[in-house]
Amino acid sequence: EAKRRRVEGDAMRVGLVGLGSVGSIVAEALSSPSGLLRPGAALGAVLVSRQREARPPEIGSEALLTTDIEAFMSADWSVCVEAAGQPWVKEHGRRVLSEGRSLLVTSVGVFTDDTLMEEFRDLAKGSGAQLLIP
Repeated sequence: EAKRRRVEGDAMRVGLVGLGSVGSIVAEALSSPSGLLRPGAALGAVLVSRQREARPPEIGSEALLTTDIEAFMSADWSVCVEAAGQPWVKEHGRRVLSEGRSLLVTSVGVFTDDTLMEEFRDLAKGSGAQLLIP
C-alpha cells in the first residue's frame, strides 16, 4: 500500500538503473532546476553496478546512490527508468511491476521475446503499474 501511494502522489520520483550514456542524460534532465523531463519530477534513487569514488554531479545530492538492489527497491520512487541492459530487465523488471511501480525500458530488444512481453504486460495490468516502451 505504501508503494501504491508513491505511484498515486503528485510528484514523480524516479528510480534510475544505470549511469552510463543513457542514464547520465536522464539523471541530468531530472536534476535540472527547470524540470526538463517533467516539472516536479526528481530522482529518488540511482542503482549502479559499482560504487564510484566521487558522487556523480548529475544525480544531485538528494537521491540515494547504491549498488544494492534491496536498498534501491526500498527507496522512495514510483517510476523505474532502466538504462542498464537486457539482463537487468529480465532479472528485476518483474519485481518492479509486481510492486505496482511503473517501468520504462530503454533496452527494448528484450521484448523480441513475445512471451516475456506478454508476461510483463500482464504484471503491469495486474498491479496497476505502467510498462513504458519508448
